[in-house]
Formats: sequence, C-alpha cells, structure tokens
Amino acid sequence: MSSAASLPRLARRADALPVEVNLLMDVVDVCASFAFEFRLLVLAVLAPVFAGAVFALDLGWRGILLLRLRAPHRPQLGLGQVARGRSLHGRGEAIHNEDAAGLAISSRPGPPGASGDRAGLHQRLRPLWGLAWPPCGSIGRYAPGRKGGSMSQGSLSVLIIPSLQMPEVSAAMLAQVRRAAGDDARITVAESTGEALEAIQDAEVLLGRIDSRLLAAAPRLRWVHATTAGADAYLFPEMLDSPVLLSGDKGLVGSHLAETAFGLLLAITRRIAVAILDGPASWERRVDYRREEVELEGLTMGIVGFGGTGRALARRAAAFGMRCIATDHLPVPASDAVPEVWPAERLDELLAQSDVVASGLPLTPATHRLFDERAFAQMKPGAFFVNVTRGEVVDSDALVRAVASGRLGGAGLDVTHEEPLPADHALWRTPNIVMTPHTAGASQLRLQRNLDRFCRNIVHYRASEPLEGLIDKEAGY
Repeated sequence: MSSAASLPRLARRADALPVEVNLLMDVVDVCASFAFEFRLLVLAVLAPVFAGAVFALDLGWRGILLLRLRAPHRPQLGLGQVARGRSLHGRGEAIHNEDAAGLAISSRPGPPGASGDRAGLHQRLRPLWGLAWPPCGSIGRYAPGRKGGSMSQGSLSVLIIPSLQMPEVSAAMLAQVRRAAGDDARITVAESTGEALEAIQDAEVLLGRIDSRLLAAAPRLRWVHATTAGADAYLFPEMLDSPVLLSGDKGLVGSHLAETAFGLLLAITRRIAVAILDGPASWERRVDYRREEVELEGLTMGIVGFGGTGRALARRAAAFGMRCIATDHLPVPASDAVPEVWPAERLDELLAQSDVVASGLPLTPATHRLFDERAFAQMKPGAFFVNVTRGEVVDSDALVRAVASGRLGGAGLDVTHEEPLPADHALWRTPNIVMTPHTAGASQLRLQRNLDRFCRNIVHYRASEPLEGLIDKEAGY
C-alpha cells in the first residue's frame, strides 16, 4: 500500500497520537509530495530530450539518403528512362525535370511546394522510407473470383496508355475519367514504354494495352480495361495466372465490323471490286459483270459465333431480306433476326445451308483454323465467306484453294493469319478474294463508346459491382 493512500487514515487518528508522532507524519507528508513533484519534473525534462534525439537520428538518416541520391540517377530494374509522362493529381499539372545525368525525373508531383529536382528526389526516396505522397488512402482489398473489383476506400491510381484505338488522350477525356474516379484520384498518361513501366508500379487500374513486362512491374494492379475488343493479345501466361480483372469494349464494336463485312460481301456479289480495278476498261466487261452479279434478297446467311459482331451481322442481313441462322458454343439468347441459336455441334448443318458464311468468332484454341479444308468442303458450291474478326480462325491456304477452284464464289477478309500479309501471298492474287488491312475496327464513335464504358466501370469497381464487358480469361473472350 502506498504512503499517499495511508495518509487519510493517519489524519483521522491524529488527535489520539502524541505531538512527536504528528510531527513525524507531517514530515512524511512533505516528503511524499516532494517525491511526486520530482517525478513530474524529471518526466517533463527528459521527454523532450528523448523526442529530440529520435528526431535527430531520423533526420540524419534521411540526410544520408539525400546525399546518396544526389548522384546521377539510374532507373530502377533496368527498365529504361524514368517516366516523363503527364500526371494529374487533383487539379495539379505534371512536373518535368532532368537530373544531372540528363534523365527525366519522375513526372508525378511531390509534396506541396516541391518542384523540379526536389519533387523527383521525393519519388526516388519514397520506396526507401515507405512514405507516399500525395496521400492516396489505403489500397482496397481485391477479391479474386469476383466479377467486380473491390476498392474498399481511399483514392484511385489510374494509368492510361495510348494505343492504336486511342492515339491521344484529350483534356476532355481526362476530365471524364476524373469525374468517375473522384477528385482525389491520381491519373497518369504514359506516352512511352519507359514512362509506362515507371508509372505502372503505383497503378491500381490501367486503361490500355498490357504485356508481360508491364504486368511484372505492377504489384498493385487490380484491373485492366482493354482498348481492343479481341482479348487474345492480353491473355499471355502471366496474365492468365494473375487475379487481375480484364474488361474491354467487346459487344461495342459489332456495328462497324458488320458494316465492313457487308462492304466486302457487296464488293464481291455486286462485282464492285473488279469494276474499280478494271477502271476505264470496265465498260468493256459490263455484260460480264451483269451476268455474275448476285442479289442478297432471299439468301441464307450463316453466322458462326453469335456475340456482338454476330448479332450486328444478323440485323444487317435481315435488312437485306436474308434469312439468318447462327451457331454458338454457349447457350446465348436468340434475336429477332435469328429465332434460334444452334449449338456449335450443328456447324456442318449451318455450312451446308448457307449461301454466305460469316465468322463472328474470337480466337481461342478451339477456334484456331476452324475454317479449314473440311469446313470449306461442307459449304454450298458457290457460297461466299466473310471474316472480319480474327484471321487465325481461317486456314488461308485452304481458302485460296477453295476459291481458286470455284468451290466457293469468293471471300471477303479484313483479317488474315499473318499481318501484314506478305506481298507474295496467294490471297492477294486470287480472283474473287477482296481484302482490307484490318480496318474494320475503326469508327468515329468507338473511342467514346469505350471511354464511356470505362468510366461506368470505374464507378462499378469502386462499389465492388460487376464490370461491363468483363472478359473470361479462361474462355478467352
């Protein structure tokens, strides 16, 4: 029991004790009070001293790091030049600077008031002392196997990599992404591979193309939104094995792909292609053209693969007065133009009934060279073949033989097994085969459609909701 706790009881008995005892109690009381105040004094003196020592040690350690990093900087991991991209955090603009070695220092802003070399040094020091600026909140936990991503709280780090379908990123596009991601989101545009390799180290979301090298440098990446409809270029082994979500504009590109398909088909059936090639001499072959021309009204179009492109083909075929049949290996819904979608096992039946066979297939191991010698032999004599999705689903040599022999009436291709197709390939020389150089995917509306979907998906992602255009990495589309 402490002396302070015993003093009240002693006081209650003071009247009954001798004067000497009372005097002794007063002395004890004074000593106890002095001891308590002395402890407070010691704590008051030593606490700032101890805190100052800790602060001095920390400051000294950081100073050593600063001195070491004043030397010419070399990019980490040997990935080439440090990022020189555009970065927007809040309303701020990018910082561009060069260090003594002539390499660009990180374009991401440093702490308030930091600029130039100071901002770059902060980014270089950050991995060493575990600080992050600007504060981005916590990175949300990602749940593998969910159809939506999961960001529980905090701001979002978005990396945008321009591509063939998105050659430039305008201020209006960035503003649209900002509205979806939040004012505190960090949005970086990488203009080169080197910049992308630097910026992706902090990215949680990527809009653009990714490869194995980028994925290896992206420890925080949770979701990629592709700028292409075909997923095969993204499905490299490392991506397949990762929990990173993959979405894209699948289902949004069918309209312009179908338009090119019908352009190619009409170029053959209405003899437009040969008339253009013949030029002024076409008048001399006018009678031949009229004898060879085919009307689509009443013919049957067989569509192999009834996804977004297949459905767009069916709508246009119906507008031409054609009957439509389709197969798909999934039990997909029918449409007004196709009352019943057959299973893939009825492909031979479709080939035998169709005057025009159109491929709407993605590239997977099951569809690789699906249209081979045997498939073309199953088609009606004189039938036409059209492919605007993936060139590798066709055995090109078998197609050349089928058209050159007259077994097929012609073929229209926007894609081939090898791109660019070598100039000496027989596809270029075979009459009644017309081709375009993989341009069916172009449309003045495509980029905005995909950007709108990406922004909607950002909202879904932040709310842990399913994403639109989500790609099944195992299925391949």
